[in-house]
Order: sequence, then C-alpha cells, then structure tokens
Amino acid sequence: MIVLGIIFALISISSLVISFLHFTHKILFNNHVLKEGENKDPYYIQSGIVFLFVFLIFGVISLEMLLELFFLFYVSIGLIVVTVIYTILSIVIINNKEEKEDNHEE
Repeated sequence: MIVLGIIFALISISSLVISFLHFTHKILFNNHVLKEGENKDPYYIQSGIVFLFVFLIFGVISLEMLLELFFLFYVSIGLIVVTVIYTILSIVIINNKEEKEDNHEE
C-alpha cells in the first residue's frame, strides 16, 4: 500500500507541474482542434484547472493509501465528479463563446 501511495503522490506532483505549465502557456494538452488565429487562452485555463483537479484527486488517493484513512475515498470520488462536471460545463461555455464571436464576425 505504501508503494502505491508513493506512486500516486508522484502522479499528483506531476499533474501539478503540468497544470503550472498550462497556466504559464508553455504547454497545451487539449484535444480541441484549434483554427488559425483562434484564441488559445480559454483552453490553457481549462486544461490548467483540470490538471489541478487531477493533482487534488491523486493527492487525496495517495493520502488515503499512506495514512489508511478510508473516508478520503469518498472525498476522491467527490473530486472526480466535480472534475467531470467542470470539464463538461467549461467545454460548453467555451464553445458558446466561440459561436457568439463567430456570429458577430459575420
């Protein structure tokens, strides 16, 4: 259990680094196809926040394993649900903003 806890802690720290790189616009992991001249800022922010959630999820799971506190399992499930909801809502919001901008250009 300790080895798994350490592995999850390393994944958590890696997610924090990736999140920081998104916020500083150094890297972009997003499967959205960007058009020429399209504003990338919303995608950097969205991906950065999602990786912050991943950091929290794996951090809580590693604490659960290392400290053997079972209630943290429910905290991690809650974080996973919040992450999925945020991801879906942020995609919808970004797409709606892009559609409004496209309609104003025409």
